[in-house]
Amino acid sequence: KGGKVQGPVVYDPNQATFDSEAGQVVANNPDAYVIIDYPDTYAKMGASLVRTGKFDAAKLFIPDALFFPTVPSNIAKQAIEGARVTAGGTPKGTDAAKLFEELWQKAGGAEHYSLDANSFDSTIICFLAAAAAKSAEPAAVTAKIRDVAAPGAKQYGVTNLGDALKAVTAGEKINYVGVAGAFDFGENGDPTISLFDIFEYKDGKLGEIFIDMHKEG
Repeated sequence: KGGKVQGPVVYDPNQATFDSEAGQVVANNPDAYVIIDYPDTYAKMGASLVRTGKFDAAKLFIPDALFFPTVPSNIAKQAIEGARVTAGGTPKGTDAAKLFEELWQKAGGAEHYSLDANSFDSTIICFLAAAAAKSAEPAAVTAKIRDVAAPGAKQYGVTNLGDALKAVTAGEKINYVGVAGAFDFGENGDPTISLFDIFEYKDGKLGEIFIDMHKEG
């Protein structure tokens, strides 16, 4: 859309500092930064970016690996304040979301993390596919994934998993709609429908949601 990209700048996570790489990131005063990293490494990279005196975290976009309700103390505030972060989203107010939260709290109520609902749904899809295949062999399970997440087939979810299990065991195709929503896999097995939440870090914590983005393709 007319934009220009400089970089990418790649760095070894085992480096003591990232001052040289940070200088490359802020060179030419770009309008935005995209940094794909993990917390421990970004603690060092963020410090190097701040030391340049040219870094503005309000222009920073980061992925769900740097999603946390409270910013770790080893990440400098100036390195993340105002940054936008994506996280795998979960539809609000559905029966599936309510049940998932109820079970989550009963299991101890640990702090939620990005993609926890997606991880749960992935496990359920594999479970249903294994039941449909009547096998735990990876190839057999893979072959049945589309049969349990088939758009247009009868819908089932976490609130009626028993009925879903009976259906797939009887050889029926079903459309599992999980806690994170519906699934539709592309030709090569990639998910083509995803819900993302976009947050902004304010005062070291996640700020309000900017947008719920339902993306296809």
